[in-house]
Amino acid sequence: PIPTSQNDAILEPMLRLMSGLPIPFWSQRECDSDESNEKYFVEIEALLTLAESWDAPGPLSILRFGITSPMFLDQPLRLYAIATHFEWHPEAKLASKHSLGLDLYDDEHEEALNRLSSKHLLALLRLHRNRRNALKVFLDDPEVFSLGNADNSRCNCNGDIDNSAWRELKARIIREMDQNSRGSFVGSWEMEEWKESVRCWKAKC
Repeated sequence: PIPTSQNDAILEPMLRLMSGLPIPFWSQRECDSDESNEKYFVEIEALLTLAESWDAPGPLSILRFGITSPMFLDQPLRLYAIATHFEWHPEAKLASKHSLGLDLYDDEHEEALNRLSSKHLLALLRLHRNRRNALKVFLDDPEVFSLGNADNSRCNCNGDIDNSAWRELKARIIREMDQNSRGSFVGSWEMEEWKESVRCWKAKC
């Protein structure tokens, strides 16, 4: 006998996988609520754990195809933990990309981040920080925003230019990038309503 602590709901699909019988892929299942999403995540995690404990590379390779379904990408940190555990680099890269819209310092992500090794957590933090820093370098580039980033600049009417509005807007953008490294807020209607944006758009010499 093969020892296992899993119930029939996990054993049946695992035995089907090992016997070459079909099981419904998660990409073909409907996920119409957070509850069903959680159910499928728990299910695939249990199957992966069982396949690993049984040293069953066949089922592992099949399950690997299903973990990038949209329902799993909705929880990129959890998916990243799975992918890095099994050293599935393409899936880990995809999951980390989908995590860019998350604030990693929010308490709600603490449990998911605790599942990561220090190596993979550092890589994820570095990815988010590099995105932030790359945008900061772009915004600070005097060749891109010549007047706004010039130390001493004068307008056509020979008056001094006050760059404080631009500096405040840049600072706000960088703060937002700490919470959303994807930068999807840039150019959004929400950004247009920031007080820093309003002041910058209205700035005159």
